[in-house]
Amino acid sequence: MRNLILVILLTVVVNTAWAQRFHLGAIGGMNVSQIDGDDLTGYDKKGWTFGIRSVATINESLNFSTELLYSERGSVSKDFSSTIIKRKLDLNYAEINFLFNIMDWYNAYTKRYKMQYSFGISMGRLVKTSIFDNIASESNFENYQPEFQNKDLSFMVGGSYFVTKKIGITGRFSRSLSKLFDANNTELKINKIRNFKGYFVSAQVFYML
Repeated sequence: MRNLILVILLTVVVNTAWAQRFHLGAIGGMNVSQIDGDDLTGYDKKGWTFGIRSVATINESLNFSTELLYSERGSVSKDFSSTIIKRKLDLNYAEINFLFNIMDWYNAYTKRYKMQYSFGISMGRLVKTSIFDNIASESNFENYQPEFQNKDLSFMVGGSYFVTKKIGITGRFSRSLSKLFDANNTELKINKIRNFKGYFVSAQVFYML
């Protein structure tokens, strides 16, 4: 992990020195998320995401961006308000994203690109956890919480459409590479215990200064 962080920081420094222009902006939007392995299906957990972004232009059609975001994730039972069995995991992260962005769909009249395709990684820190689970069994989610990992490494892909030169909308998919809960390294003695890995989809609006 330390080597990865050093590589990322070096990349940022090199691109910063190389880039011709820099921009700062704000981001806000919504996540819909789920956790693989928790016996709950569907992207039913909704949460907010917001923060700031910096962009370094490498050349006309390529740039590098970093983002500092607060991101609400987790999972929840379908029809949580009406179902008898209720499970809900609220997992809130502070995350740093590192993204390469490829510009596309150049408009000769406005002299700007309208689309952007992005890929990169995210490093998150679990800052708040809240669990509701009314299942009276050894697999109650509250038993897992003490062994939740507070660091998350994810990869992400997405695309953005520029409504104007400064305003755009983004759709993004993220999947954890690390485990929230590791079934192979736990002291819990629970039958059929599983690994937990997070997934989420984001819809965002951004404004660049």
